[in-house]
Amino acid sequence: MDGYSSHVNIEFVELCWLKKIVPIYLPPHSTHLLQPLDLVIFSVVKRLYSSKVNKYAACGITGINREYFLKILGEIRPRIYTRELIRSAFEAAGLYPFNPNRALDRCSAQPSSTQLSTPPPSLEHATILSSPMHPPPPDSEYA
Repeated sequence: MDGYSSHVNIEFVELCWLKKIVPIYLPPHSTHLLQPLDLVIFSVVKRLYSSKVNKYAACGITGINREYFLKILGEIRPRIYTRELIRSAFEAAGLYPFNPNRALDRCSAQPSSTQLSTPPPSLEHATILSSPMHPPPPDSEYA
């Protein structure tokens, strides 16, 4: 859990105690480094879901509505929530077996702002019209 205060209440703690569940609290803003779902499971979901959507599109089904979404999710679910995949997710996070270096290595692998080779663009003349999504009109001073 990411430490958000609404996730923790007495009913939750009592239920965990009754079911012999040990909740793992993660420091705020660290789930991208420590959350097993973010590290392993969601990438598998994304890959399998995209593959199924491509197969549906090849059959002429181009709009994925709620019905198709749930159908696809039902088709891929048995391949996602396996014992092996869940174990690998906790291992990748360094939560079980406990290995804090797994997260620390990911922190050091991310480039810091001083390691960037290209300076960020100047925002001095930036407007909504000069963004890549909205090229400036031909008669503007930025064209």
